[in-house]
Amino acid sequence: DTTAMPSICVLVVDDHPTNRTVLENMLTAWGLRVTLVGDGEQALQLLRTLPLDVPPFDLALIDWHMPGMDGIELAHRLHADGLIGQTQLVLLSSVAAPDDVRVAQEAGFVRFIHKPVRKAELRQAILGIAAARQEAEVHMPQLGASVLVVEDNPVNQEVMNQMLQRMGCSVRVVGSALEGLRALCEDLFDLVLMDIQMPGMDGVEALQWLRRGPTPRFTFLTPPQTPVVAVTANALEGDEERFLSLGFDAYLSKPYRQGQLLAMLGRYVGNRLGRRGQLGIEAAARTAPGGLTSPEPTLFLALEDGLPLLDATAMQRLHDLDPSGQNQLVRRVMQAFDASISRLSPMLDAGPLGLDLASVLHVAHTLRSSSSSLGALHLSALCADLEQVLRRGVDAPELLPRLDALRNEMQRVQDGVRHRLSMRTD
Repeated sequence: DTTAMPSICVLVVDDHPTNRTVLENMLTAWGLRVTLVGDGEQALQLLRTLPLDVPPFDLALIDWHMPGMDGIELAHRLHADGLIGQTQLVLLSSVAAPDDVRVAQEAGFVRFIHKPVRKAELRQAILGIAAARQEAEVHMPQLGASVLVVEDNPVNQEVMNQMLQRMGCSVRVVGSALEGLRALCEDLFDLVLMDIQMPGMDGVEALQWLRRGPTPRFTFLTPPQTPVVAVTANALEGDEERFLSLGFDAYLSKPYRQGQLLAMLGRYVGNRLGRRGQLGIEAAARTAPGGLTSPEPTLFLALEDGLPLLDATAMQRLHDLDPSGQNQLVRRVMQAFDASISRLSPMLDAGPLGLDLASVLHVAHTLRSSSSSLGALHLSALCADLEQVLRRGVDAPELLPRLDALRNEMQRVQDGVRHRLSMRTD
């Protein structure tokens, strides 16, 4: 393989001198800068006393089974003591149990490599991590815009808020069209992202109120000509033309990526950064993590009962939106998803008059979008199928098996998400 290796600093933590020597020889032969320590305590001490003028480690290769503090405990200590920074953790282990991959992922490791380490596998792991990190460190233009997000789905609220904050926007998130109109009376916004399908007043009616300008009911501070982007998870052919004809300035179909959102904002608020800033927006939109081009996934595909629980690529996108983990985006999204399932599940139960099909449709529509964002792809597919069936009209024999499948998958995913939330997910 002639692919050039990145110029990075690597920390090796392994209690066996022979293993350290083998790894050192491999890594230095590729031109990497290597530091060796024999156990977890030495690693912690080294990182605590690292001089400010010494570059931090890009990668740490950590043996799992060491006397005293093992590799999993070391990872937790690194997170707890704030020593992790941007260092990517790779776990090395000579034994493998079925649950090991999940345990490693929960502790914050991005790769799991079996010992004895093979040169080709280690090389590919380093190249993959370096490529993902390079994309994650793409300079994100700071737009300095004030954006109102009108969105009733808690999972989407978390993701949209994080996307916009990474672009240097000040963000206000509200959960209904009426709250959105009130927010437009209280603050001056540069742009509005308006979900279309919401309980009560929908996004189209809210837009009509804004376009009328201030009235006795709504004394808007935000001007009526402010750009408003229609956002919908139920994309249909001809939607864009329809929403533009209704007065929206643009249209986004969920789930969209950071690159798409950045390109959209660049059209409406990018002029404040000048021509050079516009070029920067265009470049970043093409390469933004979780954008139109996604990095090769470095997280594991978690399994529950032999079925995929959360898709690795979707989880990678969430990690890319919060690379340092400072905002705990993954945990917040999981918590919002757990709360959503608890709130929506009772709507699938039959009442005295039987099933409320409007409520079932609301559950399917809401969960389809949020489960896709989190990577619960089987659940998302069940929701999409049920939503389609309900919209065309359905008989009970066709509906009931789908409802049973949906309930079971909701329970399975919620149990899996709760299990992960009960563990450390720094």
